[in-house]
Amino acid sequence: MKLNLAVPAAGAALLLMAGCAPLEPPDTSPATGNQEPGNTVTTPGPAAPTTASPPSGSGETASASALTLYYIAVDDAGASGETVGCGDSLIATYTEPVDSPDRLRDAMERLLADKGQFLGESGLYNSLYQSDLSFTAASIEADTATVELDGRLVSGGTCDDPRIEAQLEQTAATAAGTSEAVVLVNGERLEELLGGK
Repeated sequence: MKLNLAVPAAGAALLLMAGCAPLEPPDTSPATGNQEPGNTVTTPGPAAPTTASPPSGSGETASASALTLYYIAVDDAGASGETVGCGDSLIATYTEPVDSPDRLRDAMERLLADKGQFLGESGLYNSLYQSDLSFTAASIEADTATVELDGRLVSGGTCDDPRIEAQLEQTAATAAGTSEAVVLVNGERLEELLGGK
């Protein structure tokens, strides 16, 4: 009898002691790991845009939507987009949804950060891959966005000149919601720099 009473009494004592033990705070440190830039929506950096249609619809706020970046379909002769360069097409591509108060800055920075000659396995050409440009400022007046860039502009030649203009100007105009964009590189108009080559 005493044994039967002792076991429940001991169990109750253990439960009481466990209930009074100090609790350790939960681990609130941020998760660490080897994440590559652009693999998640929350990771900043130059994620490769896709050529799929831009995400839309439920779940997105007005400021969280894909950035539109433009690349070149070489020798496409305008079949897939606006004709530019030497019989090429200007193609819109889209990033993951981005929550940004300054979409013009973000779009230009993402485009300029891409140092690949081609966009992933899409085959789309990046005429800016040899340049080392950085975004410094932008303004919008009436229906024109003006973007100021600093750095080194490198063109691959006669066909690359209009490709560079198209990629920069259309990316800027789309991000700004204007019909026209003026791009300045080190204070000089882009078309004047390219025209002088």
